[in-house]
Amino acid sequence: SRSEFMHWGNVKRKNVMYTGDTGMDNADTSLAVSSSKAFVVKLKSTMVLPSCLNECNSPFPLQASKVKTGFCYIDRYCFANGEPSPYSGTECYSCKSYTNPLGWSGPDTSKMCHIGGKCVANGVHAQKQAGRRSVDDACSSCDVSISTDSYSAVAGCELPTSFKAGCYEESGAHVIGLADMMSQNVTKTNQVNRLSSELSSVRKERNSVMSDKAVAINSLTMAEKQVTSCQAEKNKCLDKGNNDGVPSDVAIGLIVAVSALFLIVLVFLIVIIFREKQGAPMFVPISVLPKGVPSA
Repeated sequence: SRSEFMHWGNVKRKNVMYTGDTGMDNADTSLAVSSSKAFVVKLKSTMVLPSCLNECNSPFPLQASKVKTGFCYIDRYCFANGEPSPYSGTECYSCKSYTNPLGWSGPDTSKMCHIGGKCVANGVHAQKQAGRRSVDDACSSCDVSISTDSYSAVAGCELPTSFKAGCYEESGAHVIGLADMMSQNVTKTNQVNRLSSELSSVRKERNSVMSDKAVAINSLTMAEKQVTSCQAEKNKCLDKGNNDGVPSDVAIGLIVAVSALFLIVLVFLIVIIFREKQGAPMFVPISVLPKGVPSA
């Protein structure tokens, strides 16, 4: 049966192997403990009070106060305090009468693992499929010193029976032979040396570029100073020219005066030329004048 309850006439008993939801009759058939099980039942003509109970006339469910001190009453059986569960996969649960006298307490993972809802003894290997059957996985086992809620890797589980020099993973799987490993090591060393040499060259080139950069920055700074100096000299010359120049009104007056003088000279020259043409020059040498004749 895999039902939640079993009946014999007016006697009703709960199936201790049932793990489904209460009242739903939906046992999880994917678990071995919840698949259909055969039961052997012994019926008595008289009712006998279990040895760990003080009384049994109370209504269902039984109250914890009816269980004697130091005992648990679980699945209609009496268990002494500290006694482990007898069911497969629940061995890490036990009777803790001072905590729960009507059910199992745990899991206790001090000496066992609790993986996937099941108790697994320390050192027991996980299972893996090999065709149609399950076999131990040599590389995975319960190790409470590493983990209590999952299987742990087994170191050296894949070491070959005929050992040969080389590199191995923690599990013992062979990765590479010693000769190949040494050859690769030489190759890697040569690569490291070559890259180190290239790095040294790059650093030298970088230092040279940084030096050229410093020289260029210095030259630029000097050029900027010269430009600044020239600009200052230019401004100084412009200021001096503005300060030493003739005011505009004075310059205009001088131009007018010079123009007037030029006009007077021009008129005088015209008069002289006109008189020369009339034969009455205004200026003649003294030697050609008649004696006793005054010059004009």
